[in-house]
Amino acid sequence: VPGKVTFGSKLAPVPADFSIGKVIQWTVTECESDEHLIGNVITERRRKPIAVALTRHHASDFVEHQSLLMRLDLSSKKDQQRDGIYWSHLSYINISMKKILIEFCRRSVLPQKFDDCIVGSIVPGVVQNIFEYGLFIDLPNTIIAFAPHKHLDLYGTLESIEKKYRIGQTVFVRILQLDEQKHRCIVSLKSIMYDGEIVELSQADYVLRCYLNEKYQLIEDMKQHGTGPLSKFFQETKKWIGFKCRCLIEKRLDDWFIGRLENGLPASLPYDAHYSIGDSIEGYIIDFNLPAQQFIMTIDLKKPIKHSINSSQTFTQCTILCQLSSYALAITQDSNQLIHLPTFSDLNSFYSIASTTSYERKQQINISSIIPYISEEHNYIIIPFQEKKSSIKIYQPNEIISVTIIDVLPKQLNVKLNDGSRGRIHITELFDNPSTEKFQTLNDLYHINQSLDARIIGTRNIEKDSKHKRPVYELSVHEKSSQQYEIGDRIIGFFDKIDEKTKGYWFYLSLHLRGYVPPEFISKQLTVGQCSYLTIMNKIINDKGEHYTLTMFDNNQSESNIIYAQFKEIKSINEFHFNITKDKIFK
Repeated sequence: VPGKVTFGSKLAPVPADFSIGKVIQWTVTECESDEHLIGNVITERRRKPIAVALTRHHASDFVEHQSLLMRLDLSSKKDQQRDGIYWSHLSYINISMKKILIEFCRRSVLPQKFDDCIVGSIVPGVVQNIFEYGLFIDLPNTIIAFAPHKHLDLYGTLESIEKKYRIGQTVFVRILQLDEQKHRCIVSLKSIMYDGEIVELSQADYVLRCYLNEKYQLIEDMKQHGTGPLSKFFQETKKWIGFKCRCLIEKRLDDWFIGRLENGLPASLPYDAHYSIGDSIEGYIIDFNLPAQQFIMTIDLKKPIKHSINSSQTFTQCTILCQLSSYALAITQDSNQLIHLPTFSDLNSFYSIASTTSYERKQQINISSIIPYISEEHNYIIIPFQEKKSSIKIYQPNEIISVTIIDVLPKQLNVKLNDGSRGRIHITELFDNPSTEKFQTLNDLYHINQSLDARIIGTRNIEKDSKHKRPVYELSVHEKSSQQYEIGDRIIGFFDKIDEKTKGYWFYLSLHLRGYVPPEFISKQLTVGQCSYLTIMNKIINDKGEHYTLTMFDNNQSESNIIYAQFKEIKSINEFHFNITKDKIFK
């Protein structure tokens, strides 16, 4: 693979004015696969062309366009001069033609080597590998960056790493620290505050502009150089957006109908309860899904789409037709023109399944105060991203509120607050003086839809600078906060689990404090959630946190209650025989 360093390979020669991030002009010379190609860069100072390599992941900022660009655009237009940047210097000089990266290099400077990386700086990169514990990102000149899971801007537990990020995706990262030992950067993709000239490059409307320009260019390449029924349709239909046709529904997939047009080409349209599988529906084509090679249709248009665009026109209101992965399509009510509304907030969230802004079909949107972006070249309109103001109330610690139980678990109650936020009341925060004699489970004491008054004691699983997550609150029915414990205190704890290795007992003493009872200090068997009296023997602090060593025996109990035993024999691995006596001295 071009660019991969192997044993015995030498670095490719470079011109005197070579630097990582320099914007260059280049042409394609060899294109034998969809994974990489070879090109030439001609400089003013050297007559001999400089050989460069381009891999598929650097053909486009958008993953779904990369293979198509290699197959359609780059292989068919070898003589065309293109913009690019020097990305890395290995056995080949690797370049990138990602448009956002090129624009970044026109406005800022890339680090040339690991020693040039500065903590706190924002650097563009390309996602290289995706794991459960984080992302590996390729920075300029083979500088490796690692983004741990905690530094990824994921939508709670609803969104996994694989659903938000793609290999080959362009991202912006902030360098948090430099790992000199492993020679890599530790970076964050969470809540990056852009500044200076690069602010525009990550904004949703600019990213969507780059995406649509590239998408319509690829469709034009399919029209000119492609073969088959799809290319023939684009060639014969000058204005395919707004084309009226019929679609035969073949199946339903989630909120979409999947079918075929009269010419056999695949199409999809939003689900409508008035229709079913086997129906033939008349509608208008409003978009084309490049990865799936599928037309997007709507049945909500009352009249044909108006194609003429005035660069100075504004709009008052629009109606949502459908929502796709990264943007929604709508029709203006006054001029009947098709518009695009981004549903992501920045470049890093382009592939996020948990959209920052979501729309419903036939929803009315007021856009009178928004200045649209109008592309006369590709004839499309974008309404810039408008982040919705949160209507979620932020509760303060120690505030008393009313909550409703939505789930009863062995060790906690899951509750819902009045504004829709969720919370939990841990078992240690439910009882002031629990009974250790009569065990009652939480299911015996509480039920779903029951109302309680509880006190806010904190939040969990949420960042303070989060923009779009609802807080998950920790609550308590106690009037006061948990008290501090000292060695020798006799307290009540709630049984959590048995330690698999030592067979000791783990107890919850409070919401964030646990205690451990070694096997030799266990006096009785317990069930999860059952409480017991415990005596604190020791306090332990290590890298896993703080906990107490406990005993279930009372150190202050009277001598008359103690029974002494002298070992006699072993009957089996689980049976020991003793001689029982109340005397300390055995004869």
